[in-house]
Amino acid sequence: MAGTAFGKSGRFSLWTAAVIWAALLHDVTGVIIVDVGDPVRIKRGDDAVLFCNYWGIPIDQAEIEWHFRSSSSITAPRQQIFQYRADGNIEHAYGNFDGRVTRGDRASLQIRNITDTDDGVYECEVGAVGQPSATKSIPLTVLVPPSTVEITGWDSQSPLRAGDPLRLSCTTTGGKPAPQITWLRGDTDVTPQGPSPTPFPDSTRVTLDLQIASLSKDDHQARYTCRITHETLGSPLEKTMPLAVQYAPIISITSNPPVTKEGEPATLVCNTDSNPAIRNYQWLKDGRTVAGGTGKQLTITNLQRTDTSVYTCQAINDVGSGSGNFTLNVAYPPKITTTAIQGEKPVRLGDRVSYKCQADGNPAPTVYWRVKDTKVRFGTSNTLTFPSVRYQDEGRYECVASQQSFTSNDTIETFINVKGQPFIEQARGAVRAQAGSKAKLECEVYGDPQPDLVWEGPDGRVEVSDGRGNVQSEYIIEQQVITPDAKIKGVLTINSVEEKHFTTYTCTATNSDGDAYKQIELQKAGTKPPKSGGRSQATGLQSPLSIIVAVIVVVVVVGLIILGVLVWWRNKRKVNKESAPINTAEKGVNGKAAISKPPMMNDGPTDREIQRMTHAPPPYDHEPRYSTGSLSRYDRTLQGSPYSPTGIYHSGYTDDKFFGTDLDVDLSARSGGSRRPYYGTSDTSFV
Repeated sequence: MAGTAFGKSGRFSLWTAAVIWAALLHDVTGVIIVDVGDPVRIKRGDDAVLFCNYWGIPIDQAEIEWHFRSSSSITAPRQQIFQYRADGNIEHAYGNFDGRVTRGDRASLQIRNITDTDDGVYECEVGAVGQPSATKSIPLTVLVPPSTVEITGWDSQSPLRAGDPLRLSCTTTGGKPAPQITWLRGDTDVTPQGPSPTPFPDSTRVTLDLQIASLSKDDHQARYTCRITHETLGSPLEKTMPLAVQYAPIISITSNPPVTKEGEPATLVCNTDSNPAIRNYQWLKDGRTVAGGTGKQLTITNLQRTDTSVYTCQAINDVGSGSGNFTLNVAYPPKITTTAIQGEKPVRLGDRVSYKCQADGNPAPTVYWRVKDTKVRFGTSNTLTFPSVRYQDEGRYECVASQQSFTSNDTIETFINVKGQPFIEQARGAVRAQAGSKAKLECEVYGDPQPDLVWEGPDGRVEVSDGRGNVQSEYIIEQQVITPDAKIKGVLTINSVEEKHFTTYTCTATNSDGDAYKQIELQKAGTKPPKSGGRSQATGLQSPLSIIVAVIVVVVVVGLIILGVLVWWRNKRKVNKESAPINTAEKGVNGKAAISKPPMMNDGPTDREIQRMTHAPPPYDHEPRYSTGSLSRYDRTLQGSPYSPTGIYHSGYTDDKFFGTDLDVDLSARSGGSRRPYYGTSDTSFV
């Protein structure tokens, strides 16, 4: 049963409201109201129900008729197909609906075994004796599934060739409404955009064309599928056509092995893609025919670097010919081609030196320099350069050419022989030793030709013999070769150091190109170095014990400084607490007021303080406190200052009393020559 009248629950709610409204309306007007269900779409052969309901008359008075039109046009013939009278409970069907229709609930109509001719508009009419009838219509669409699908446009017996156009047509029969047609190439949708399926005049067939402008080799064995979809089908109808496209050979060449080396065999393989198959092959080298090269493979038994060329494979089939190229790259080991840089190269000290090393190989080798018998690279290029050559640069260097394709490298050796006047790195030095110990003075010299070394002391040249062939035990002179023809070391040993030996010695190196010298001072050591674990005296380094003692001394000195600062700060605070500012003004000389003292300034000592310092009874006010003939401890303190009593007294300590800051005060002018204390603005002085 595929027909529906109320497909949604909301429909029943509307019907409920309509029933209530119709009942109220009928009570007022007495009019019959008819309502029908939604349009019906039904598959051919299924059963359908056309829903119809009415209000306004009792059920036992209703007269129901159903009519049919083949189209929705009002001009289409109206055919009665069913009648029902409630008073006699009589049903009657007409025409080809006889035996297929019955009344359902209320005024609904049930139709069994829907056919193609049942497609149209159905009218439900409800009336009663003495009352006008009411009519409502329901469209019914009969759905017909497509029955067949076929592809035309190419006969598999006719050959297709690359470059040809092709039109394929897909036709389906029997679908109502018209089905959906889709073209697929494999799983890819290739349906043409724009044109719709074209129906045939009989309205039972529909077709859709697929135009391929130019076939290619990729269309060979491609599967083109026409797919038919319809709302009546559970799964689509499909028809597939595989294509067979002929095309000329397409060629690619590979090498076996992939990396070809000189002296080894290699095989070139001509890989072809064609339809139909290849009839014959031909190999060419740099455009010239290779003798015997008529097969799918070309083998070279003993590769030479001259075999590096472009090889071409040509292949022919019934459609045409094709060709492919391959560059055979024969690898061969590196070989250094710059032989002029090999061997000994004498150079002058300070000259610019540059040697460029070049090599051949396939692939191009990496060329670099290194110090002989090491793996350390010298520089980053194939050029060995010294902007200003030194004796330290003298040595044997190797130019190396290497490749990843070969394990062995090619090398050549260059010996840079630096010649020039002697050279000493350090012009001065010092050695520490104790009296009675042995001291060694060392002098390292570069030079080629090898220089002669002479040691000189305060008394002239140091000799190890007395001039008569007798060896002295005071000195020992040694000469060691550190680097052949470049560096030597002279050693002057003083067997037992005496006071006269603590002086400066000169090491002079001389060859045919010039000379150089070094001064070494023998200094007296403060402490004796440890017997074991210490450094050589000639190095000038102190022992660990000396370092520890020095650290302790520094710590003690820093501690004493901090302690002194703390004591000074404490005494200053004590003095400031004992001092009190005088706020009363005193009469000065000639009845003038004395200068008032600013706050927070250091005033002179009070009478009590002077008594305490001089151990004398306090004097009477306005009387001289000291006689000119005897000086108290306090006067002696002032007199001991670097200034006269009438001059300027700067801040300082007297006993435990601190006096002000630096300020010049003319005491004679301010005191009138009296010996009474004068209170200045900052410093304190007495006359």
